[in-house]
Formats: sequence, C-alpha cells, structure tokens
Amino acid sequence: MSRQFPWLARIGGSSAVTRWSWILTAPFAVTVMGSYITARSPRDWPAYFGVAVMVHLIMGIALLIVWLTVLRPDRPRRSAVVSLLVFAGLGACRPFLLDALLVFNGFATDDRPIPVRLFINMTTAVVALSLIAILVDSVREHNAMMQRLRAARTALDEQRRVDEDYLAGLGRRYADDLAAQIDSALATSNRAGIDPVGGARLLRGISEDIVRPMSHALFDDVTPLPQRAVEPPALTVRERMHGVLQAVRPAPLALPVLLYTVVVFTYLVSSYGVRETVLQVLAGLVVCVSGNWVVRMAAVRIGGASTRILFLTIAYCAVAAVTAVAFWLILGGVGFPPAFVVPGIAFYPFAALAICLIRAANDQRALEEQQLATALAEQSHLSAEVHGRVVAARRRLAHVLHSSVQGELVAAALMMHSATTVSDRSSGRPSVETTVSEILDRVLDEVAREETRPRIPSSDAEQQITELVAMWASAVPVHTDIDPDVWPLLSASPVRLEHAIDVLSEGFTNAIRHGTGGTLHLTMVVDPRTSVICIGIRSPGRIARDVGDGVGLTALAEKVGTAELVQERGSVLLSVRLN
Repeated sequence: MSRQFPWLARIGGSSAVTRWSWILTAPFAVTVMGSYITARSPRDWPAYFGVAVMVHLIMGIALLIVWLTVLRPDRPRRSAVVSLLVFAGLGACRPFLLDALLVFNGFATDDRPIPVRLFINMTTAVVALSLIAILVDSVREHNAMMQRLRAARTALDEQRRVDEDYLAGLGRRYADDLAAQIDSALATSNRAGIDPVGGARLLRGISEDIVRPMSHALFDDVTPLPQRAVEPPALTVRERMHGVLQAVRPAPLALPVLLYTVVVFTYLVSSYGVRETVLQVLAGLVVCVSGNWVVRMAAVRIGGASTRILFLTIAYCAVAAVTAVAFWLILGGVGFPPAFVVPGIAFYPFAALAICLIRAANDQRALEEQQLATALAEQSHLSAEVHGRVVAARRRLAHVLHSSVQGELVAAALMMHSATTVSDRSSGRPSVETTVSEILDRVLDEVAREETRPRIPSSDAEQQITELVAMWASAVPVHTDIDPDVWPLLSASPVRLEHAIDVLSEGFTNAIRHGTGGTLHLTMVVDPRTSVICIGIRSPGRIARDVGDGVGLTALAEKVGTAELVQERGSVLLSVRLN
C-alpha cells in the first residue's frame, strides 16, 4: 500500500505528530474554529478567543501524550490507519472540550447538531494534521539525505587530503625510516678504523637485512591510509530551507479544491441541503480549478522565491474569496452566514500552500540528491585516482629500493672488498668509514627524491577492485565475499572490468544515499554454466518511497545484463548480472 500511496507512509511515519502539528494548527484553532458565530456580540469575541486558546493548549497536551504513546517516533510498527484514527479522535474531542469551557464561562455554545459538529471537526483534523505530517516528513527526509551524503563526501574529501599529504612526503618519510634503521644497525658495529672487508660486510648486511625487506613490504602494501574521524558540518537553517523555498511552484489544479471540499462538505449539506450543496461543490470545482490555472500562469513568470510565495498566498486567498462569493450567489444572496466566509478563505490557501511546500521538498530532495550523488561520484573518482597514485608511488619506491639502492650497496660492497691493502687506504683515498657514510647518504638522498622513481605497470583486476573497495571502506565498513574465479574473467576483458568497477561505484553510492548506517556486504560469484559474474551489494536501509530508478541505476542497466535495486527485510540489495 505504501508503495502505491507513499503519502500514507508519511502520515504513519515518525513525523505523524510533531511540534508543528500544534504550531501550524494554532492560527485556525484560535480564529475560525473558535465558535465566534455563537457570540452574542463582538464584545464577547476576546472572551471566546481566550477559550479557544485554552482549548488549543489542552489539545497540545493531548498531542504530546499521543506522541509519547501510540504515535511515538520510535514505535516498531507504523500504520497510517492508526494515525488517521488518532487524528479523527482528537478532532472529535475538540467540540466537547470547547462547549465545556464555554458553559463554564457562561457563554452560549454552538446549537448545531452534535453529529454535524463532530464530523466537521474530525474531517478538518484529519486533513490538516495529515498535510502537516506529510510536509514535515518530506522536509526531514530531505534534510537527512543531505546530511548523509554530506557526511560521505566529507569522509572521501578527508581521505583524499590524507592521501595527498602522504604522497607529497612519501620519499622523505621512508628515507627517514630507512636512516633510522641504518643508524640502529650502525650503532651495533664499530665504524672507527673499520677495514674494507668489514665495510663491505656492513653494506651488504644493510642491503639484505634492511633495504630488501622494506622494498618487499612496500610493494605489497595496498591498504588505504588510516583516516581520522571527521564530523561533517551540520546543515544550517538557511541550507535546509533555502532550496525548498526556491523550488516552490503552484499547486496542482484540482487537489487543493478537493481537500477544501472534504472539509466544508458536511457544513454545506447540514446547512443548505443536498441540492444546493451539489451546485456549490460544482461551482467551487470550476472556480478553484480556473483560479488555480490563472495562478499557475502568473506564478511561473515570478523569479524571486519570496515574491513568488507571497503572490501564491495572496492569489490562493483571492481564489477562496471568489469561491465563497460564488457560493453566496448560488444561494440567491441570502442564507449565507458571513462567518463561514472566513473559514473558507483561511483553509483553502493553507491546503494549497501546504501542497506547494510538500511538492517543493520532494522535488528539491530529488534534485539535490542527484546533484550531491554526482558530486560524490566525482569525489570518489578523484579519491580513487589519488589513492592509486599512493599505491603506485609505494611500488615505485619499492622498485628504487629493490634495484637502485640494493644494486648500489652491493656494488659498493664488492668494490670495497677488493680494496684490502694498506697501500690502497694510504694513497690519498678517503677512509672506509667516510666512504660508507657517503654511500649511505647518497642512497638515502635517492630514496627521498621522488622524481627518480620509475613507473610501475597498472594493476590487474584483483588489485584495482581491492584498492577500490579499500578506498570505500574508509567511508563505510565493507565486508567482501569474492569468488577467486572472478579475477581471470575480469582481467581478460578491460570493458568487463570497467563495468564491474562502475557497478561497485554505483552500489556503494546508493548504499550511502539510502542507507541508515552499518556494514555493507559485497559478493561476487561466477555462474559456472554461463560464466556470468553475479554481483550483490547489500546495505541496511530502505529505498526512497516516492522516487523511481535513479539516473545511475538506469545507465548501469544499459551497460550490464540485468541490474535491480530491491527492498529486502531491513536492507536494500543491488543485484547485477555482468555478462
């Protein structure tokens, strides 16, 4: 049901009752719903206003009790039916509470039949509180999406910064590490008066026991750098509302008048009968739909958000006023209580503007989700590129250690070993100790100079995907289960490998947009019958209720065999078959 009617899920969701339920209904509760029509004279209106304020304060306490019990945000089972029944119950209690306080203060009460008053209050409460619940839930979901994607982007930005800082000083750091290990080795030997044989043995020991293990460890190191926890910047009130207000557009032509008709229908039937009610409803539909069309045509020409919202407010009030005049003309200019014009004019713009804001929140959420997802993909690509440079730099440095540095140390050791006579040492040549120091300084300088590092060929499929998963694991925890038969199939086809990387990038991006936090599970297996690679990415969360397939998933489905994003119990699964 919630799939077909997403607004029902919002009515029964965590925002069914909020402080906005009380705040936004206050203007109506203390004015048009204050039973002023029963006052003996306008001098009694301040007293009626005080009673209406007291009634709304008591209804606020009732809303708080409901929020703490049957409609608490963290309830395990959420139902729109329960919310609607609670709204109707609150509306049914209001006329009794209002009459009790009026009688207590010695004022006259509404003399209309109690069933009529009950139905009017119940329908008004259900429509108004439902609209507020949908509006608040839409705005909150938009804010949560922005904050979630901003957090992921902040984590990726931080990882990129750490990688770049690491890359900038990689050679110097390993040169310092190598120097420290060499100093430790030299501390255990006596370099004073060392002979060439001892110097050669010292250089060969540094090459085999220090440089070689370091080069092997550095070449095999493909892990991402540890990332510090980063607190993403919180959304400001301006950031939360600016985009929504900018996206406000006119309401649909018919929906506001339908809600308006639901609210006033009982009053019309009970006051004027079925015949006049049918005429008034038809006239209201024609006037409101025509008026909404005029409003739409005029509003699209207004650029500024504040000016457009002000125009919509005035225009919808004018449409309601024209509708009330049409009702009065149908009745022949008589029998139309003037006080009824005020509720009609008040509720219609409320319903129309609420619909405008709901649509704006949903449209802006979808737009910003696409924009932020695009930005996240760009950041991911840049971060992956920098991380690849880090891994490549490690391997280039490992190559320098393994070839140039070790080769120079071994060659120097051989040359030094051949100089074994005293005459060689006294023929103006530097001492063995000086020679060893010069050689070590030279190799350390070679390690520190980044421009001397040769290029290493690009990684194969296993290396690329492992590094990609490691990069994403810096933003969210990732558990992998990959069939070893996947690697040769991907390595044999660069296009297939590119598509697999696209699948992982889209899957991880979706997990961050729609997820609620927790470990992502990645599986890659090979169908032995067809050699099709099956990829699954499961993440905790729910698919957005009122949006279809995104641009990324649609584009992905055009590349691969099949791609589906399905909702499972408590999680979302991206399932892809890579032909």
